[in-house]
Amino acid sequence: MAVVLEPKDVPAFLAAARRENLEAVQVADVTDSGRLIMEWRGQRVVDIARDFLDTNGVTQSASAKVARARRCEEPLPVRLRADG
Repeated sequence: MAVVLEPKDVPAFLAAARRENLEAVQVADVTDSGRLIMEWRGQRVVDIARDFLDTNGVTQSASAKVARARRCEEPLPVRLRADG
């Protein structure tokens, strides 16, 4: 679960979690940089624009034409019929 808090509320939240025997750690800071930046072991591993995240990724579209089903001239075998 992730929770976004005002910086002033972090200590109280962590203390409340401890009282309930829940593990809680601060893993990120919200900034006004307009970017999502993640580091692991001192190395930057993600650095992408927040605008990209707001789009949910690449917008794709496709068009398709569905042909009309052909009429079946022969009845289905009994084993394939819904009433069989």
